[in-house]
Amino acid sequence: MTSIETKKKKDKMMTAIFTGGAAFAVILLIAFVLYVVVSGVSGMTPQLLSFSPTGLGNMFFNTIYLVVLALVASTITGIPAGIFLAEYAKKGRITHWVRMAVETLASLPSIVVGLFGYLVFIVMTGSQWNLMAGALAVSILTLPLVTSVTEDALRNLPPSYRNGSLGLGASHWQTIWHVLLPACFPRIMTGLILAAGRGFGEAAA
Repeated sequence: MTSIETKKKKDKMMTAIFTGGAAFAVILLIAFVLYVVVSGVSGMTPQLLSFSPTGLGNMFFNTIYLVVLALVASTITGIPAGIFLAEYAKKGRITHWVRMAVETLASLPSIVVGLFGYLVFIVMTGSQWNLMAGALAVSILTLPLVTSVTEDALRNLPPSYRNGSLGLGASHWQTIWHVLLPACFPRIMTGLILAAGRGFGEAAA
């Protein structure tokens, strides 16, 4: 047997092993999802979805409400921050530290953010437990994602968008508002959807 035939045989064997491993992972995932779905549907009752003290209606509504409030807070602050970093901030030590702070904020554990929100939005303000405090705490987690996505979306636009608008006599802000933001709107919406997903998943905060 020549060396070429040996290499082909080993290649086919390794391909079969990797294909089998991938197929096993897919089958295992499908089986797990089907088990969860079937068990959940079989155990679902009208009382489970009600807004009674024993139902999930209140928790589901509060979760949706909290995520919407968090997205509003992170959008109001995150999109302008991304615009500033992409269009106005000059390269320097301060801008470097700001970007480092945004990246660090994105890696904070949710329990740390939750404790910070409890200290700032509950203890320091002297208020009672409320949904707004939880939404502001979750917005701290989603803010870096919205800021980074907005900055990257603006930076990755072709220069012709900006140059064409400025060449027609538009100001810098008119170019951002009427040309750049509409052009990168789909990417910003994708970032908001990802931020909403993280907001749904961060129960600790």
